[in-house]
Amino acid sequence: MKLALIKQLAEAYKRDLDQGIVIPDSIFRLSILEWQKHFDLEEMRLGPILDQALKNKVSGHYWGGDLHSIKSSLIELANHNPDLFWEAIKDLFNEDRMIIMKANRFLHHCDIILKDIKRDNLKINTHRQSYYSASLLLSLQYPANYCLFDFEKFEHFCRVIGVNDIPVDTDLERYYKIVNAVGNILSKDEDFMTSYYSKLSTGIYLGPSLHFVYELMDYSTKIKA
Repeated sequence: MKLALIKQLAEAYKRDLDQGIVIPDSIFRLSILEWQKHFDLEEMRLGPILDQALKNKVSGHYWGGDLHSIKSSLIELANHNPDLFWEAIKDLFNEDRMIIMKANRFLHHCDIILKDIKRDNLKINTHRQSYYSASLLLSLQYPANYCLFDFEKFEHFCRVIGVNDIPVDTDLERYYKIVNAVGNILSKDEDFMTSYYSKLSTGIYLGPSLHFVYELMDYSTKIKA
């Protein structure tokens, strides 16, 4: 990972921001706001909570909408076995655990609940959960520490910023280590951050969020590595 290449990418992104060529993602920050307004881990029956927390007036793009989606499947899992699902979310949100361990444990719990669901409904054959959905939940709960997991974009991003040893697509630890390192570098660039925040909409979450690194990751796909 080369500092000069990170700054070069950030400068290109800032230039396009200032010119209105790219627009920062206010929708995800609105999603963070709604999640933090409604989600409560103290409530052990999380189905109704998730229905409210994964909702905003603009778009449900990040969880696939309300039907046949990550969201609807999470609600189904939560309603079918509230106790085990609560444990799954509790484990996922345990910051004392390595991310790969808690993400895999979350998916394992989803597998167990799905197996039980299929005894009653043979038409259901997926819970639609993955490292992406685990990263989505983590990014909403702890926006300063996580962003969405998209390995294809990340792989290209790594080539653009000069990462020599690109992680494999199951190495969540290095994924977030690199994302956090880039986030720490750019968060100290006052001009970059001022430009980014000045283009965000009002009425959304405006606290620290690594989602801006995900947006930079997405932007990097337009650049030949």
